[in-house]
Amino acid sequence: IPEAFLEKERRRVAAAKRVWEQAQARVAAAERRWEQAQAQVAALERRWEQAQAQVAAAERRWGQADLKPQLQQLKVQESRNSRGGTNKPSQPLNKPFKSFEGHSDSVWSANFSPDGTQVVSASRDRTVKLWHVGNGQLIKSFDGHSDWVRSANFSLDGTQVVSVSNDRTVKLWQVSNGQLIKSFEGHSGWVTSANFSPDGTRVVSASFDRTVKLWQVSDGQLLQSFEGHSNWVNSANFSPDGIWVVSASIDGTLKLWKVSDGQLLQSFEGHSYGVNSANFSPDGTRVVSASSDRTVKLWQVSNGKLLKSFEGHSGQVTSANFSPNGTLVVSASDDGTVKLWQVNNGQLIQSFEDHSDWVRSANFSPDGTQVVSASRDRTVKLWPLNRANTKPVY
Repeated sequence: IPEAFLEKERRRVAAAKRVWEQAQARVAAAERRWEQAQAQVAALERRWEQAQAQVAAAERRWGQADLKPQLQQLKVQESRNSRGGTNKPSQPLNKPFKSFEGHSDSVWSANFSPDGTQVVSASRDRTVKLWHVGNGQLIKSFDGHSDWVRSANFSLDGTQVVSVSNDRTVKLWQVSNGQLIKSFEGHSGWVTSANFSPDGTRVVSASFDRTVKLWQVSDGQLLQSFEGHSNWVNSANFSPDGIWVVSASIDGTLKLWKVSDGQLLQSFEGHSYGVNSANFSPDGTRVVSASSDRTVKLWQVSNGKLLKSFEGHSGQVTSANFSPNGTLVVSASDDGTVKLWQVNNGQLIQSFEDHSDWVRSANFSPDGTQVVSASRDRTVKLWPLNRANTKPVY
């Protein structure tokens, strides 16, 4: 082989190597910039939480000062009633109550087991905890995440729990013994939510990496990645028949996806700020969403039409869910309250006010008689819906 030819090939290989090294360097630089951006987002979120906490504290102080005359009036009226008066206060004063206490930091989510006997909670203290509904006792703690845990949900048969974390993983746990079954890895940003499909064979997750991912439960295989949001995704949930997934994003939209092929079917637009959660009605015909614009919105799945807007929260709304019969919606907010709404007319039925900080989630029990809420005040609270007051069960 002529030396000139070999020299030419050596130069070509050397040039290709330089191009490859430059490309690798650019990739490494891009990864560093992405990590820096993630760190900046985390710092901004912490500052946002601090600012919100200051606002919430100021609002509470204002509210306490403003409510003193009304509270005094209620006490006087209650005293009259105890002496045989005919008028009764419309809402008895709240009394001390118990709650599920054991987390050492903010609680991000709380959900009932399918039989309603247990509650699972996820916390910024990096743990998932299992509680007994009957007595409020802590049953067990699932430890394994290396960063904040943002949500935890039961499988339909109640034997497994799926959790997600800022450590970028989705984890599957055995409820009976708290054992970690498997860890799904594939997201490049914090994972914000994960839910089982109705048949329990798949899990859908949402992430700061702007994607929704579909996983096979049996082997942890990534089946599908839904891409279309322009900012981080806060939640993703299956339709009751498991055919669709609805996602909610900080980009201000909800998106409807076909599970079988990942096709984007519909984009719901109407919120003026980021959307924090989206969930299907029990019959799958409607979706309810919660937003930082302080509203809860009701949508028609078939055409993406906005049906109704529920207004009454004074802070960003963090979650909204239907009751099992689809007639009620419960919402949680950074204003420290849990609110109950009538679906058919958007009327505010009741406001539950005993958390001392932001409420991150609120969900119905399977029989629709109770609501469980999770808060930044580090507690999980249980509320009855079959009494004419807002005093928690415990």
